[in-house]
Amino acid sequence: MSNLPNTSHWRSLKSSALKTLEELQNEMQLYFDERSEKWQESENGFDFENILDDLNSVISELEGIDI
Repeated sequence: MSNLPNTSHWRSLKSSALKTLEELQNEMQLYFDERSEKWQESENGFDFENILDDLNSVISELEGIDI
């Protein structure tokens, strides 16, 4: 039974997933911030900002999972 996944393994996977999602969020936020104000206020900018909001929600939800 020692080769079965355990809590430590799952915590490690969660941590890795969080780091990946946070890197994605940071890169996307940088991309958004570097666009012109006109683009940010356009439909494309609005849609992109909604994706960022959704990503932030996913990160928050994952942080809240206690393993």
